[in-house]
Amino acid sequence: MWTCSKCRESVEDSFQVCWSCGTSVDGVEDPNFKPEIDVGVQDTSLEDEFRSRFRCCKCRSTTASVDWIAGTGTGPSRLLNWQIKQFLSVSCGHCGYTEFYNADVLNERSKIGDLLDLIYGR
Repeated sequence: MWTCSKCRESVEDSFQVCWSCGTSVDGVEDPNFKPEIDVGVQDTSLEDEFRSRFRCCKCRSTTASVDWIAGTGTGPSRLLNWQIKQFLSVSCGHCGYTEFYNADVLNERSKIGDLLDLIYGR
């Protein structure tokens, strides 16, 4: 096994290029590398999509924890403790860096892939 110098993924010795980012054993990045996409999976949840495309902007790890959280907001909902705001939290499994995404915005998007492409730049 060797560890990719770019994304820190563990790669089998039989591979000369990282399967995750396309960087070679000696650290040369392939600008034309496109990760393989599993087209056989049609019904992927939003959480699974975030997990599969995640790359931490701080440490470059690809391990993520994805959870839904709720909050009260302001005004009457806060006074009555109504959990009317929902967010998707995506946390790096290596360094703990966390990002939050507003559920209202996520639900308005017709194509989850377009949103994730925007967020992760794929």
